[in-house]
Amino acid sequence: MKNLLKYILLCFCIFLPFGVKAATYQVEVVRSDAGNTSLGTFSDYNEAKRVMNEYPSDNKNVAAIYRDGKIINAKYAVSQFNYNHAAPDSGGADNIHRLFPSTTSSTVYTTVAAPYGIDAAFLDYDVSSDRAQIKISGYTGWTYLANINVVPISKLATSVKVTATTNITVRADHNTGSTALGSVALGDVYTFYDKYYDGTYTWYKIYYNGGYGWFASLNERWSVELDSGIQTYYEHHSKGNLIHYYNNHWGTSYTNLGPAPSYLNGNMNYYSFDGQYFYDDYKKMIDDYKENSNRRAVNAGKPHYAYYLYLPNHSKTGYTADDFNQIIRNYGYTSKAQSAMYDEGQSFIESQEKYGVNALLTFSAAINESARGTSDIARYKNNLFGHGAYDNCPFDCATSYASVKEGIMAHAKMTGAGYNSPSDWRYYGSHYGNKQSGMNIQYATDPYWGEKAAHNAFINDHNFGSQDYLINTIGLKISDKQVEVKKQPNEQSETIYVMKNKSTSVANMPVIVLDKVTQNNQSWYKVYTDASLDGNQNVINDGTYSFENSYGYIKVEDLYVTNNQPTIYANDIQINVGDLIDLKKNVTANDVENGDLTSRITVTSDVNPMVEGNYT
Repeated sequence: MKNLLKYILLCFCIFLPFGVKAATYQVEVVRSDAGNTSLGTFSDYNEAKRVMNEYPSDNKNVAAIYRDGKIINAKYAVSQFNYNHAAPDSGGADNIHRLFPSTTSSTVYTTVAAPYGIDAAFLDYDVSSDRAQIKISGYTGWTYLANINVVPISKLATSVKVTATTNITVRADHNTGSTALGSVALGDVYTFYDKYYDGTYTWYKIYYNGGYGWFASLNERWSVELDSGIQTYYEHHSKGNLIHYYNNHWGTSYTNLGPAPSYLNGNMNYYSFDGQYFYDDYKKMIDDYKENSNRRAVNAGKPHYAYYLYLPNHSKTGYTADDFNQIIRNYGYTSKAQSAMYDEGQSFIESQEKYGVNALLTFSAAINESARGTSDIARYKNNLFGHGAYDNCPFDCATSYASVKEGIMAHAKMTGAGYNSPSDWRYYGSHYGNKQSGMNIQYATDPYWGEKAAHNAFINDHNFGSQDYLINTIGLKISDKQVEVKKQPNEQSETIYVMKNKSTSVANMPVIVLDKVTQNNQSWYKVYTDASLDGNQNVINDGTYSFENSYGYIKVEDLYVTNNQPTIYANDIQINVGDLIDLKKNVTANDVENGDLTSRITVTSDVNPMVEGNYT
């Protein structure tokens, strides 16, 4: 009997989970006055999430879930990337955060460098994978919770001013026993990223001496919050343009994306993390994102696509070599020693002629990447585009070229035959784009790299007479449907390629629309293809591009056309054999964006006035 008892006790000791503590989840209402109200403690995460979602959160009171003192979910919140942080999924690279398409996926869709864009829309948290769902620069994906701070909108005051007459110690954490890092003084103003109330002090988290620190305020006796709100937003500027302000670790930056849509008022901020749908209330935006809808947007059902952000690289500019040279001179540069871009206008034009890549877009990317040709990589390596300049090895790893022209030609070839080629793994559309579609997905970790290039294209074009703006009609495949590009406008025609990435479907992929034709009661758009084609419309992969040969057809219902095709007004005419004829007489053209386009009509015809017959 003793032996049996020993056996039972032994088994009991092995299987009893000594020291295992089940996770608990505290649901609290995070109030704007720094105090919280408890809604209960739960052992089941899904029950905690239900309670959080059922609470009627508003701008000043947001229900959130805490675990071990950290917010892991909130009804309405901003996700802010951690800085000076080696992400658990980055291979040790500081500040580089991977975004996955699902909670379980090991395939990375894109990466984001935290310093270039702090804010994202926070949408959800998955307890099994410890990943958070966020939306930034058009892409909705999952990142590890350790990469971000979840900040309820009730805590989003943007800056705090020190009013205490004596210096206040900055500490490593929000308690008086933590390490002192320095101090703040009367009149200092700091952006703060979090705040914490310990029952006596309100602590503010600020960016301090290359990292983060906290300082305390006794109610409002030692400091005052200057304003509140979200620092990433869009504005219809007084000059008529759409300005995107975004929060980064150096402050607030902006891009100018061209004329603002008419439905945006000029006296308020609009929220958007895709630049396509805009919201006058942050909560409405989050509700839509969680539903994967746009019904609450001020432009519901009518997405906005900034022209230069979605203009395919396989297009042409009207600018000349002399124009590009003059633009650089207008910036104040007078020699090659000052800017590697000086007098390189002909190189940009030749890159377009050979590889079919828009010289203005290439020029605009160079301005962004090389600081107008003044960066060390540009001046010492003839590299205007940051080729090989990885985040952890920018200068030493950057590619060197024998001349600036060689670097420009290499970039145009890489763009056209690489990022813009449907057969390349980096192809997500032939435009600069954002983190959802376009070159920005794989080319740069900066979530707003595409916007910066588009900004440069618009600004330089605007300052030089706007000769390129809206000269193309852009059509977009706005869903992730896989759309076929055909050789001829009929279902039976051979498919040239499918609009998708090699391994995944992609939404918001643009093409340039050339014409609209109807055959057998089916309407098709004639478009420039992203693939380079020969005279028989077969794909070629030598990097060159012929606009004459590279065209195909897409069904009208598969494209959303963002700007109107011109309407041409003409009547049938009859002449006698041998009569002189002016085919443009009494013919007019106009569209909504540009107005009267009659002077830009060209005629292609096989009319022979010496031969009787009917001609089109």
